[in-house]
Amino acid sequence: LPQKVLKNIYNQTAFATSNQETRPVLTGINFKIQKDQMECTATDSYRLSKKIVHLNEEVLEDINVIIPTKNLSELVKMFLDDDHFVELHIFNNKIIFKFDHIVLMSSLINGTYPDTSKLIPETFKVKIKTNLHELYDAIDRASLLTNESEKNTIRFESHGQEATISSNIPEIGNVKETIFIEKEEEEDIHIAFSSKYMMDAIKSLEHEEVELLFNSEVEPIIVKNKENPNLIQLILPIRTY
Repeated sequence: LPQKVLKNIYNQTAFATSNQETRPVLTGINFKIQKDQMECTATDSYRLSKKIVHLNEEVLEDINVIIPTKNLSELVKMFLDDDHFVELHIFNNKIIFKFDHIVLMSSLINGTYPDTSKLIPETFKVKIKTNLHELYDAIDRASLLTNESEKNTIRFESHGQEATISSNIPEIGNVKETIFIEKEEEEDIHIAFSSKYMMDAIKSLEHEEVELLFNSEVEPIIVKNKENPNLIQLILPIRTY
């Protein structure tokens, strides 16, 4: 793989891995390779990040391994030239990376990664498109009046071609931001989610426009952009309504 590809996989998925050692399999990124397609998934059970990469050639046998996120973090720090390649040598209990006269060996995480294939809905009732930077900045400002004990909860409400992003701490005050959106459906959405999780998801897209897909205030939110169907972010909402 080009070093740039592996670095992008790490940057666009690693933040969704868990840091709780109670479920070790969730502290790594799941790499599944079938023929010429590599699917990389990270989840902490509250959010999920999935990146699909198409390989130049087919792999003869299916691969399904979990690589510790901490070790991938150390690996990508060593990359010096994005155009150079890195070789992945995969064994039953370890993986070896070779690049630029460096050989790095990492153990793999034992266990079965949860099947996440059915978590991402196929159809949606409300589809919203908006400017990525405007949405990120509005959530960032609204998150000033949230606290970690309540999972940095903010509310998102659509009203036609506008959306309101709000938060409040009763003793201190509240924040209300309005942004313009594109929405074809008449139905509106009222939902709450973690500002931190949403900002992490938005930041990974690297695009001017972001698409938010909803079914209801209790079903998963999908974050992606139309230009790159190979990267999908999923966030579970927080029940406040």
